[in-house]
Amino acid sequence: MDIHLSNINFKYNNLIIFDGLNLNIPKGKVTAILGPSGCGKTTLLNLISGVIKPDSGTIDYPETQILSYIFQEPRLLPWKNVSENINYVLGNISRDKRDERIHHYLEKMELVKFSNYYPRELSGGMKQRVSIARAFAYPSNTILMDEPFKGLDLNLKLNLFKLFDEIWKEDQRTAIFVTHDIHEALLLGDQIVVFSNRPVKIRRKFDNTTPYNERTLQNSSILQLEKELYTLLS
Repeated sequence: MDIHLSNINFKYNNLIIFDGLNLNIPKGKVTAILGPSGCGKTTLLNLISGVIKPDSGTIDYPETQILSYIFQEPRLLPWKNVSENINYVLGNISRDKRDERIHHYLEKMELVKFSNYYPRELSGGMKQRVSIARAFAYPSNTILMDEPFKGLDLNLKLNLFKLFDEIWKEDQRTAIFVTHDIHEALLLGDQIVVFSNRPVKIRRKFDNTTPYNERTLQNSSILQLEKELYTLLS
């Protein structure tokens, strides 16, 4: 089942964030929410997660929604090593299954040889790989991504996108990815939703039909979509 937001209104004090927002998040796809900093992208994630409630309107979820998060900061526990950080979110899974699951996702994110490292011993990109492995190791059906690649250089981003794609394709969970970076949206998003400034209106929605393994910044379809996005956001 898709996630459907219908006529959502929300404000902080007198600051109107959403005024009648309607949005459909398709099941099993990556929806990239693209918009200027501070427009309400993180607020959208908080509404979907239930951290905050809309002033009015409805959000229809799958019958059972289990969420995992990938934040801008990896938010790893500094006193636990890589394996222990992933194990920490797997409390209701048997020990054997947990060990198997941890190893699988460490392998997918090319982290097996770093399993006993502590966060202080890892680079920023490696910490974010642990964060992605942890989010997928948790048995969720929806992943919320709050600008998790912000501040990383292009080569690190491209490597993380490749690893994310490989791990996501295993079970194609619904993912909602907020960003202000057009290239990130183009390379990861199956649906790209462009937000305006507050109060948020959807300026346009794009379907990115280019297959994942063909999404490069040199691909002609990606370049055309990039041009349309820059024109829209300029």
